[in-house]
Amino acid sequence: MRTNIEVIDLIYQILKPLEEGLSGGIYKIQRPANSNKEDIVINSLILASGDIQKGTFNINIHVPDLLIKFKNQTQNQPDLKRLKELNKLVKSKIDEIYNEDYNLFVLWENTLKDIDAKNHYINIRIQFISYKAYFN
Repeated sequence: MRTNIEVIDLIYQILKPLEEGLSGGIYKIQRPANSNKEDIVINSLILASGDIQKGTFNINIHVPDLLIKFKNQTQNQPDLKRLKELNKLVKSKIDEIYNEDYNLFVLWENTLKDIDAKNHYINIRIQFISYKAYFN
């Protein structure tokens, strides 16, 4: 049986090759304070116990906003092009993984604004299912 941290580690290893294409990094649980870079953060919502384990995990893709001048004022706007690129890359690695040990697939996604960090991020919610007991 896996722990939620072990599943986060598993997702991290799957996404790790994408890190070289980011201005920031890939992190477990939380993003570095005051980061203004492209970061991916993996965290857990819930993981059930038992021989059949089901869990829900988040992958948050943070992208700094663009500064746009509009009517003599500078304002933050989401970098939709980069959000779209990173979203496709992450989903190409994580969606619809079916093997004898576990399954991973995307449940849904949403684009959100992080006011404090002046960026937007895509929250991808994924489902983890393990059909057999896991032994170290």
